[in-house]
Amino acid sequence: MKITLSYSDLTKTVQRSLSIIGKRSTDADGKLLFTDITLGTLEEPILTDFFREAMVSLKTATNSFLTAQVTDQYVTLTFPANHKDESDTTIQEAFRAYCVSYALHSWFTIVAPRLADKYAADVNRHQSEIIRLIYHKEPPK
Repeated sequence: MKITLSYSDLTKTVQRSLSIIGKRSTDADGKLLFTDITLGTLEEPILTDFFREAMVSLKTATNSFLTAQVTDQYVTLTFPANHKDESDTTIQEAFRAYCVSYALHSWFTIVAPRLADKYAADVNRHQSEIIRLIYHKEPPK
């Protein structure tokens, strides 16, 4: 089984998420924390690095059960031949959510550290979902 995700699609998802987060993030007085959260062409390579780091982290967490192929435009996860879930979109969606939450966590670690903890928890939750799906073939909780 192979799952291929494009950085372009992942980046668009991160951009949408940042837009929503920017509109909802307020301080104790109700003021917006961000006047604008947008990603341009200068930030896209940074996100690509975050997606690559996410692959390393996932491979480490699965004891290299997965093989990751990383290019400048795509990441492909390959499962061992004995893994039978050929059309499992649940794993693909969990993988997408993991990549996006990893990028958001990494982004906020740099620009808004007090938001980073929330996204660290999301990264751990999504990574656990992937591992559960891979090893136990259970749907995410």
